[in-house]
Amino acid sequence: MIKHFKLFFACLLMAVLSIGQVWGAEDDTHDFAQDASNHSLNSCGTIDDIVIAEQSYSVKEVIISYAYNKTNSPSFSVSVGGNNWGTTVLTKTANLTTYTTMSFTGDAVKGGVTISFANDPDNCSSSGRGSVSISNVRLVEGPAAGGSDKCSTPSISPAACSFYGSQEVTITCATADAAIYYTTDNSTPSKTNGTLYPGSAITVSDANTTVKAIAVKDGLDDSDVASVEYTYAGPAVTSYDIDFESAVAAYVNWTFTNAVIATNGDNSNISARNGTHYGTTGGKSTASIQTKTKIATPGSLTCYVSKQSDNTTSSTWYIQVSSDGSAWTDVESQSATSMSKGNWVEFTADLSAHTNVFVRLYYDGGTAVRNVDDISLEMASAVKKPTITGTTPFIGSTEVTLECTTTGATIYYTTDGTD
Repeated sequence: MIKHFKLFFACLLMAVLSIGQVWGAEDDTHDFAQDASNHSLNSCGTIDDIVIAEQSYSVKEVIISYAYNKTNSPSFSVSVGGNNWGTTVLTKTANLTTYTTMSFTGDAVKGGVTISFANDPDNCSSSGRGSVSISNVRLVEGPAAGGSDKCSTPSISPAACSFYGSQEVTITCATADAAIYYTTDNSTPSKTNGTLYPGSAITVSDANTTVKAIAVKDGLDDSDVASVEYTYAGPAVTSYDIDFESAVAAYVNWTFTNAVIATNGDNSNISARNGTHYGTTGGKSTASIQTKTKIATPGSLTCYVSKQSDNTTSSTWYIQVSSDGSAWTDVESQSATSMSKGNWVEFTADLSAHTNVFVRLYYDGGTAVRNVDDISLEMASAVKKPTITGTTPFIGSTEVTLECTTTGATIYYTTDGTD
């Protein structure tokens, strides 16, 4: 008998726990009792409104308890947070004290609730108008569409990086119609602090800058604050040139790996394209010259490559880009064996389709020495560097031509060695 009682009690306890779990899973509801007074429908069109102020929670359902005692076709219209949830015709009840319910649902949102009731202008006979009585309005809580009561956190692009001169920054938010406020002074943005994002890129310049952003929308909680730091690397650089006329350390924007500088006369088969020095692969099977920082808006990279022997071992020059400095994408390639010994061949790549990337010139192949000279990396927004052609050396006089491929650019020149 005792064993049977213990078993019964255990089963009863499990049943109670099970019921409790079901009850606990129900949505939270909030009742707003009405005075049950009769709202006379003695005119056509909109008769009256019931307004419930915005609450601390989102609303996904509005349930109206009402009684109606006539045969016309009055209706309820419900809006939540300014969003129209529809209009439904009332059903006649036995009398003004016998209540039924009507439910309206929509995407859950925080905001005031307005219930309007009106007669149908096309079915509004005085004999059938009657009255309507409302005893209660129940609001059912629910998370906002997408499972959250708050705006999505804004996305700031590009990711944290170093920049020269200025950097364009874009801010987006996945929550439809959300307004974005941002700051650049390291303060926390809000509706009352910061600048309303205009929808197009903003520009930071001349200093380390932290961009912070928040998204806001009526009916939803404000988003979390997004924050990205941009590091000012110095004044805008219009081009990164390497003429190899100085020591490697002088080219502060570049990292040299296996690439070394040679001087005219080091090898009788080749001389610098301009000046007295040029670069070589140093007898290594791989070599590279790479930007130390990401380039926000690269335009093009141009260089000249050659070889100092007739060695035909397969080898290749590449112009590459990388978003992380580790995984590289080939933009252009040039055979390191196809040119004639001692001749310089132009090698160039258009980089304007890439943004915020490292750029490098990369050699891969045999250990026969290959050569490079006059590397120029230009920014997409920069005026292109002029090209100078003429006869050197010369006796007496020579004609010199200056050209620039940037439309509308004006060329200034000197002949006394000054810039």
